Amino acid sequence: MKTIPALASIPVIIVSAEEPAVAQARALAAGAAAFLQKPVAQHTLVSKVEEALVASRETTKKSL
Repeated sequence: MKTIPALASIPVIIVSAEEPAVAQARALAAGAAAFLQKPVAQHTLVSKVEEALVASRETTKKSL
């Protein structure tokens, strides 16, 4: 998604049941805003979504 200009500012959060040592590094290297290991507590997911949206807004403001 990062290579498509219209989608580049959309934060992606990966939620996976894979072993985090490998999956997290791969997800973040691919441009994900965050990686969460399943099962995910609701408050953790909400917090990560809020953080990603704030970071995305700040990045968008800087580019304007």
